[in-house]
Amino acid sequence: MDTTTKQRLVFAVNGQRFEVYSIDPSTTLLEFLRSQTPFKSVKLSCGEGGCGACIVLLSKYDHVHNKVEDFTVSSCLTFLCSINGCSIITAEGIGNTKDGFHPIQQRFSGFHASQCGFCTPGMCVSLYASLVNADKMNNRAEPSPGFSKLTVSEAEKSIAGNLCQCTGYRPIVDACKSFATDVDMEDLGFNSYWRKGESNEVKLSRLPPYNCNYVTRVFPEFLKKETAVGLNLGSERYHWYSPVSLKELQGLLQMEANGGTSMKIIVGNTGMGYYKELVHYDK
Repeated sequence: MDTTTKQRLVFAVNGQRFEVYSIDPSTTLLEFLRSQTPFKSVKLSCGEGGCGACIVLLSKYDHVHNKVEDFTVSSCLTFLCSINGCSIITAEGIGNTKDGFHPIQQRFSGFHASQCGFCTPGMCVSLYASLVNADKMNNRAEPSPGFSKLTVSEAEKSIAGNLCQCTGYRPIVDACKSFATDVDMEDLGFNSYWRKGESNEVKLSRLPPYNCNYVTRVFPEFLKKETAVGLNLGSERYHWYSPVSLKELQGLLQMEANGGTSMKIIVGNTGMGYYKELVHYDK
C-alpha cells in the first residue's frame, strides 16, 4: 500500500463544502469549526465528551443501502480526519437569524429553557437528532399536527448527554416534551405561550408550529459522489490513515510490527478526553 500519496479531506458543514489538503491530524472537529468556519455555536467546556456543549449532528451516506445515517458526536473528541465524506450540522444549520429559527429554538426560548446560552446550542442539536431519527420510523403512526413521532420518554432521553449549570432541567425538558406525540399538555410548565386553564387546542395553536418537513434534509450530492479512499493526511508530527479494507489495515499494522512507526487505532476516541494527561500522539 502506498502510504505516501496525499489526498484531500472533503466534508460539509451546514451544507457548505469544505476541502482540506493539509492539516495536523490531531486537530479536532471542534477546533476546526471554531477557528476555520463562521459556525461558533459549538463550545469547548469539559473537553471529555461529557457535557454536550460541543455536540453536532453527523450524517453519513451508506452507498450500499442508499440511505443516510444520522447521529450526534462530541466535536471535542472527534478528529477532523475522521469525518471525511460526512455532513455536519451545528445549531446554526438548524436555524439562525438569517434563515429563521427552528421550532426547537423557538420553544426553548418560549419555555424559558436557556439563561447564559452556553449549553443551549448542543441541547438543540441533541433534540434535533432525536426528531430526525424518530420521524424516519415508518413503523410508527403519523403524529397529530404540531407533534413528532418522538415519545415523551425519548424526548427526555434526547438531552441525557447534555449538562446545564444555570437554567434547571424542568423548563428544558418541557421544551423537549412539547414535541412528543404522547405528551400531556397539562404536564408542561410555565411558558410564554398560554395561561393556566386554557384548553389543549388553544395551547397547541400557540406553540411555534412543527411538522416533519422541518427535519427533512437533503444529504449533499457532492458527498454522495465521494468514493471510499484510504485517506492519508499528515504533518511533521503525525499522520492519519483511514484504511477501507482489511488488506490496507494489515499493511499498516505490518509497518508497526516491522518497527517503522508507532500507531494508535482510533474509533470513538473517548479516551483522549478522560486520559488527556496520559495519551500522546507523538510519533
